[in-house]
Amino acid sequence: MTDETFEPTTTRPRPRAALRFAIAFLVGLIAAMALGVGALYAYDQQYQGRILPGVRVADIDLAGLTREEAVERVAAAYTFVGDGAIQVNTPDGPLKVPYRLLQRRVDAEALVDAALGVGRSGGAVDRVIAGARTAMRGASIEPTVSFDAEAVARNIERLARSLDRDPVDAFVSTTDEGFELTEGSHGRTSDASAAIEAALSAVGEL
Repeated sequence: MTDETFEPTTTRPRPRAALRFAIAFLVGLIAAMALGVGALYAYDQQYQGRILPGVRVADIDLAGLTREEAVERVAAAYTFVGDGAIQVNTPDGPLKVPYRLLQRRVDAEALVDAALGVGRSGGAVDRVIAGARTAMRGASIEPTVSFDAEAVARNIERLARSLDRDPVDAFVSTTDEGFELTEGSHGRTSDASAAIEAALSAVGEL
């Protein structure tokens, strides 16, 4: 009786089969990436000349609008900014400077141009990625008030000058009955600098 020794054998995949699997995997991966990039590129092209989804000015949604449409919407929402007036309290009572004299407004065109620029920087791939990120996370542009600062100073100085009074001396005049005293009055000058500084701060608030 003899002892027989059996050596275990391992089955190795055939090189050709492994190579075919690797090639098929790479082809599938490349195809999937191409489809993804193609979909994102088509998404980017869909919004050429339009504002990307997720972009707002304050709480005004501008997604998908052209520049002209967005300017019209933003301007309509902020027409109130040109209404009203600066009120300056004086010894002679309150005096007002209408906002229309100060060209007070929200620059709708500048805001929309900023909104159109969101997600548009960099190369084609960067724009595609930025556009997708903007759609998911959103982007808000805060409006600011523009006005003519020189007009603010000029109009408040005009009000201040209207308050100035020259001093008047008292004098005595003769009448048929005797003498008549006309009382004098104190002069008054106004310093507009503090009012201008306060007005510039207030008029810039939305």
